[in-house]
Amino acid sequence: MVIAIHHKPPNIWIIPLRVTPKGGKNILLPLTLTDTALKIKVSAPPENGAANEAIIQLLSKALAIPKSRIQIVKGETSRQKMVLIEASLSQEECIVQLAQVAKAEPEWFQVVD
Repeated sequence: MVIAIHHKPPNIWIIPLRVTPKGGKNILLPLTLTDTALKIKVSAPPENGAANEAIIQLLSKALAIPKSRIQIVKGETSRQKMVLIEASLSQEECIVQLAQVAKAEPEWFQVVD
């Protein structure tokens, strides 16, 4: 399993997500060897952008990045999403931070330019 993280220099990161709306509480789920995207549960329903806003808020808190630097760029009405994060991180910093919040091994992430 590898989660492909797309990097667009100098500081744009695009990350795949698998989202479960109305999932009880807002949480990043631990990854398994078969995952190809970060897994997120949010309590908000998938109506009027409420779940998308909850995703952005959760990622902002988990990654310590302002909400204004996170946006959903693909899959706004789908459970499969691509999220753009604007952050001044090195490749190693990005992988380590994502691995920590996803409770995964850094080797499970690969940066693709």
